[in-house]
Amino acid sequence: MYLILCERTVVEDNVTKVLNVSGREYLEKIVQVAFDVPMIDTSRVYQVLLQRLDLLLSPKPIMSKFSQKRWANVFLSGLRAYFLTLRDVNRFISTLAFHFSSFSADGAFEVNPIDLIALEVIRLHEPDVYRALQANKVILTASRRPDKPLAAAAEKALSSIIELGVQNRRDQLRELLKHRVLSASVHDLSAGRLISSSVA
Repeated sequence: MYLILCERTVVEDNVTKVLNVSGREYLEKIVQVAFDVPMIDTSRVYQVLLQRLDLLLSPKPIMSKFSQKRWANVFLSGLRAYFLTLRDVNRFISTLAFHFSSFSADGAFEVNPIDLIALEVIRLHEPDVYRALQANKVILTASRRPDKPLAAAAEKALSSIIELGVQNRRDQLRELLKHRVLSASVHDLSAGRLISSSVA
């Protein structure tokens, strides 16, 4: 007797593709007793995520650079779409904790924590977008000021970058970039350790 833990639809789809048979019927012949574990409510996922983020953000040097208003805009409009399961949370927090420790030195925090959070979400879930942001950092940040619209070239570059994103999350990605989450970090941090070390 064996215990199989899996996401049924994923296994069925892959069996269908690889063996060219009905994945559902194939599993029914193998699995004698099936137990369906209910999906966790997304509000609970967000609660766990925010609790664990609070721990990372608690040091004073980090909190001094954290804007609750900006965070609410960024999280609600774009970031939350990337956290559907506890696995998403655990994977993200573990890598983010490493980056937070890398940018903490001599009682100071070297980067904006919201930019760092957003970049890490993009790096994990949208690797093609992440690499494109790095490759287009000059055009995306040239002569940018908060009170001026993006130049035509930057708009075109952003549109192309968004098209590289996962199809069902492009709206959220567009909103995330619209909030200028990376306005400073793409230029300043990609020249330093953040993007270069993360991509490597």
